[in-house]
Amino acid sequence: MDELLGINASLFYTRVRNRELCRENTGIVPIEQDNGLSDESSDESDGDMGDAEFESPETGDIDLDAAGGERDQAMPEDRIGNESITDETIVLQVEDLEVIQDPSTLPPTSSHTTGTRAQASKPSRRLLWNKVSDGSPSPMPTFIPSDAEVSNNSDSDTYLGNPVWYFKKFFTPEFLDSIVYQSNLYASQKNVNKPLNLTRDELEQWLGLLIHFTIIRTPQTRLHWSGELFGRYRDYTAMVMSRNRWETIKSNLHIRDNNDDINNDKLFKVRPMLDHLRKEFQKLPMQQNICIDEQMVPFKGRHQLKQYLPMKPKKWGFKIFVLADSGGLIHDFIPYTGSIQPLNKKGIPDLGASSNIVLHLAETIRNNSNHVLYFDNWFTSAPLVKHLADRGIWCCGTVRPCRLPGLKLSSDADMKKKGRGTHEEWKSSGDDREVTVVKWLDNKGVTLLSTFANSHPSHTAQRYDKTMKKVIEIPQPNIVKLYNKNMGGVDLADCLLSLYRIPVRSKKYYHKLVFHMIDMTINQAWLMYRRDYEKNKIPLEKRHSLLSFRMSLSESLIKAGKYVPKRGRPSSSPTTDDKPQKKRKQLSQVRPQNDLRLDKIGHFPEVKNPRLYCKRLGCKGRTNIRCIKCNVNLCLNDKNNCFLQFHT
Repeated sequence: MDELLGINASLFYTRVRNRELCRENTGIVPIEQDNGLSDESSDESDGDMGDAEFESPETGDIDLDAAGGERDQAMPEDRIGNESITDETIVLQVEDLEVIQDPSTLPPTSSHTTGTRAQASKPSRRLLWNKVSDGSPSPMPTFIPSDAEVSNNSDSDTYLGNPVWYFKKFFTPEFLDSIVYQSNLYASQKNVNKPLNLTRDELEQWLGLLIHFTIIRTPQTRLHWSGELFGRYRDYTAMVMSRNRWETIKSNLHIRDNNDDINNDKLFKVRPMLDHLRKEFQKLPMQQNICIDEQMVPFKGRHQLKQYLPMKPKKWGFKIFVLADSGGLIHDFIPYTGSIQPLNKKGIPDLGASSNIVLHLAETIRNNSNHVLYFDNWFTSAPLVKHLADRGIWCCGTVRPCRLPGLKLSSDADMKKKGRGTHEEWKSSGDDREVTVVKWLDNKGVTLLSTFANSHPSHTAQRYDKTMKKVIEIPQPNIVKLYNKNMGGVDLADCLLSLYRIPVRSKKYYHKLVFHMIDMTINQAWLMYRRDYEKNKIPLEKRHSLLSFRMSLSESLIKAGKYVPKRGRPSSSPTTDDKPQKKRKQLSQVRPQNDLRLDKIGHFPEVKNPRLYCKRLGCKGRTNIRCIKCNVNLCLNDKNNCFLQFHT
């Protein structure tokens, strides 16, 4: 082994490349090199083997003794550059050479060969494609859920919380306290004489108003505090927080100290929030069918990470790679920060930027559980799906023909001659993992690649025929149906985000990311709420829609566990209208949420006309006593104390 330390790398690889004869036979290359042990050893060298090889007559292996004898007789001294070739012959074991000739055609070897014999490398992993004319249906992989997923899918009843309980599973009290601390710190760094003095309760009220603005929209945020716009039905925003206070909290909202070491992180201002939510989303139970796609955070301001995606509804903004299930529940996400580095983990290959992002998100998926992962043609490649199949993660996705080396598919023009709905199927051979490619002609050709699905069984799809001017049915391969059914998870999440997106404008880029994360968290909470209520078979009319879920969440964040005093002063200007006022119909009162009704903070009675029905269940009396926090009428007299019973 001491002789190996003096080998020159350039000499070694030069001689390996030049000796084609050795590569064609066995991949064995004898290398001679000056070890640099002493000047005497260099002077004693008589020559080099050159390109000659000496084989044993019985086994075909290299005979080192014969090689040394012949070299001393005939071979002159060889030089490459300034390197002298010594008489020390070193035979190395080379494991990374590609064997061109079939190993089965080589002569048999013996175990009693003199010296150390070099071994040929394994054949290169090349895909050989075979066309499938008549195949059989491929069974769906059997899902192996984790313990948490088993308990989530069991028939046992689970705790059914209110909307704020689901929201605080992600926005935990510890996380809210960190935002309060960083916001107060940022305000003191700007001006030590103007502290913010923000508390967790006030931050929750600020968030509640932010969610309230997604339901009642105005051209400007300040109009929520305007009495002229709403008239008698004035928005109750001013009763919770003044306009100047809300804007002060918004301008000082901070997630991370600016003096921290950012390590060239372009999203360092929101990095703690991103890491916290990713950690919480990864804890959610995962279904079998999941997908990866891109998501946009709308933003048209100035920032180096702003992207343009012409196929998205919101074309300008920050790009996020999202892992979600077919129901829109997000399990992981990675914001795009300008470059996609390979995963620094043993056994994970570097497959290029588009495939590396899939490998990053696939770390959330448990191996060997038969999860099925779907993605589009920007991510799909043959090496990626084969690597994931080795980990027990099966894939299906559209693929670009240029990423299928060695496979020539039929052109769209040739397939149109056979009619709309025709398809062709190819399978790879020569590898332990079978890969299936199906090209289907719809309006135009679409190519899909999978490690578990094929074209059988065939289904039908309805399409409009312009020539016949009617809807017709065309054949549709099974792989296309599976892809269309399970690929839309991220698009569904985008749809839910667009329904009630926070409309507050800001020039600070990280405000847009913070607002997007809040909207994403609310949707996550609602999807978990709906999944639990469906599991417990709660009737649909007793569940919250996304709109009512946001309304309830906003009210709970503003009022639950907090004392909300009346703000403002009554108007002293007399009424100038001499016409008698028409008696207007009294609006119906709504029972508050249980977390607001039972928090035992700020519930005080007041006399308010007219007399309305008591809101305690079972009581049919009329009263003019109203709770100033719950805004409902409750009996409070010597016979009935509904006020106490309602709040306990």
